[in-house]
Amino acid sequence: MTKLTNQEIFDKALFGIREQGTQASQDTSGRCLYRSGIGSCAIGHCIDDETAKEWDEAEGDITEISERGDGLYHQYVNYFNEDQLGFLLDLQKAHDEHLAQGKGSPHQWELQMKEIAENFNLRYKSLDTSEI
Repeated sequence: MTKLTNQEIFDKALFGIREQGTQASQDTSGRCLYRSGIGSCAIGHCIDDETAKEWDEAEGDITEISERGDGLYHQYVNYFNEDQLGFLLDLQKAHDEHLAQGKGSPHQWELQMKEIAENFNLRYKSLDTSEI
């Protein structure tokens, strides 16, 4: 399996979350999920359905990508490199802080995604330059 570059991960997260109407991927209790009935989280757009299901069902209430070492590390390394962890955490943080559980707004999320792109030397494509 070919691992995704930071740009590919960023694009999948950005465009995937936009496509699902910037809805947060969570269950009825507000717990973040890699996949839900409304779509995927930032990282969920980069992994397959089976892996997302296994990570969502992992013991405990931990959905942060850095916690995937709990017996699921062998799957993490199929998709991502160790040096991408900080980048992945930034994507998750933007999603969780600005879209999950009614916090923030899509506009704030877009601003955060633009900042992440700048921090990691990635291309950011705005929906409309007058919005950002």
